[in-house]
Amino acid sequence: MLYIIDNLIRNHEAATEGYIGRHLRNMEHMKFKARSTAKRVAKFPQTIGHSILAAPNRMFNKQQKDQEREQRDELHSTVCSNIIEDQNDHITRKEEFHSHVCSNIIEDQHGRIAVRESQEQCMREITEHLKLHIFTMTDSDPQSVPRYEYKNWIEALHPDNVNYLRSGRSIIDHRFYIKDSHHRILWNEYMIKLDCRDAIVMEESRDPNLDKSLVDTLVEETNKCCGTMSNSCGLFP
Repeated sequence: MLYIIDNLIRNHEAATEGYIGRHLRNMEHMKFKARSTAKRVAKFPQTIGHSILAAPNRMFNKQQKDQEREQRDELHSTVCSNIIEDQNDHITRKEEFHSHVCSNIIEDQHGRIAVRESQEQCMREITEHLKLHIFTMTDSDPQSVPRYEYKNWIEALHPDNVNYLRSGRSIIDHRFYIKDSHHRILWNEYMIKLDCRDAIVMEESRDPNLDKSLVDTLVEETNKCCGTMSNSCGLFP
């Protein structure tokens, strides 16, 4: 019986000690939570104060960043505008140069066409004059065989290209005897048609200074070919 009572007392004491221990631990936990809450409450005003104090700096930094971004955007816009203007100027200058070149080409072509037409017209006039000269010589004495002289035709066609010496002899401009002389080529074509090969004029290379040394009345400069026919005739002899 005493043993049972003793066990009950021990169990009660153990239970009491366990309850007291748990109670003490709960009290310590509550104290810890209270201290933590107090610290957080104490720090909260400081956090608010730091936030309030930091607000102007953040606003200033934001404004500064906005200004820097606006400056960068403005600089970028200016650079892009300058590049576009330079490109447009380059394109404009290129178009103007191309237009100028095309205009020059067109003018040159028109000039070439005008020169060619003038040469063709001049050759037609020369050809008609040669036909008339041949007809006149043939018709002057039908009974005799006409003797065609290249020199006589040039004197009649271009008297300004004839130099007369004191002796009465005449000298034709040396250019009428060169290889590419239109007059000589035309004359030879008609002489072949008339079967007057003895009247064909051969190519000659003459030095005009040789004749100057023989006479003192030789003209220094001769007028242009076709000068007596038309101002538009720009052919060499």
